[in-house]
Amino acid sequence: DLGNRFRLISQEVECIEPKPMPNLPVASALWVPQPTFEIGAGAWILAGGTHHSAFSYDINEELLYTAAACHDLGLAIDRKTHHLESGKAIRQDARLAEWFTREQIETIAQAAEDHRASATTPPRSLYGALVAEADRMIEPVTIIRRTVQYGMAHYPELDQEGHWRRTLEHLHEKYAEGGYLHLLIPGSPNEKPLAELRAIIRDTPRLKAIFETLYQEETNFS
Repeated sequence: DLGNRFRLISQEVECIEPKPMPNLPVASALWVPQPTFEIGAGAWILAGGTHHSAFSYDINEELLYTAAACHDLGLAIDRKTHHLESGKAIRQDARLAEWFTREQIETIAQAAEDHRASATTPPRSLYGALVAEADRMIEPVTIIRRTVQYGMAHYPELDQEGHWRRTLEHLHEKYAEGGYLHLLIPGSPNEKPLAELRAIIRDTPRLKAIFETLYQEETNFS
């Protein structure tokens, strides 16, 4: 459980000409991890990299890291509008002009503004899609626990039944089929855990049993 943190791994690679593979029915690319295969592949494994990855000729690694590092700055001001506040802070940070052009800073700001799961429009750039997808970080029990924790922190007047109804409503609104959360990267590592979470949401008795366990744990802890 990484809490409210997430992991975004990027790696520079050198693309090389592949041999013809006429029986492979999908697009392909062949690359060598940098600085060498041994070091690059070893670092990827140690960092927790999986076999699911996105490849692009157009990604600036420093820009991506900066967007990931700055996307939640606005939480210091207001949670509901933190994505917009993050964009403002990025545009106003004069230090970024030492490393990025005005257009690149705007891309970083837009990536921060576009990362919210509740956004009604798709990200304006691949940077926004990558940051948003990494920010999802779906783990079923952790998602349910956070929902319980949020309810207890913001609606202390509710009893257990009230928290159960609120948890059920939130999970259906955001994570169930037809909910507002959408995955943005095909083949994302989030696909499997989201399917697992949706299976739990469809199974109301199972979901309630998980809720009751987590509610008791959180009540005893507080």
